[in-house]
Amino acid sequence: MHSDNNVITGNTISPPTIPGRGLGIVIYDSDRTLVTGNHLEGLRLGLLITESDGTMVYYNDIDAENGAISSSPPETSWVSPVTTYEYEGDIV
Repeated sequence: MHSDNNVITGNTISPPTIPGRGLGIVIYDSDRTLVTGNHLEGLRLGLLITESDGTMVYYNDIDAENGAISSSPPETSWVSPVTTYEYEGDIV
């Protein structure tokens, strides 16, 4: 099904039983979708975007084994709050 101009906001998604399994938000063939203010945790993949031009991903809390993947770059815009990353035990 094709649907454009959607807003996905305010969701909390976590796996029902076994952490590290399951998908959070999947956007397929849905141009100009806004994904904002969602909390995704304990999933294998938090966010998957494909064939969805103009998708905007802002201020989501994604704690998943494989965070977020988009096969629609550069059409996907990503903005997150100030984030720190840990690499080999050091905050970078």
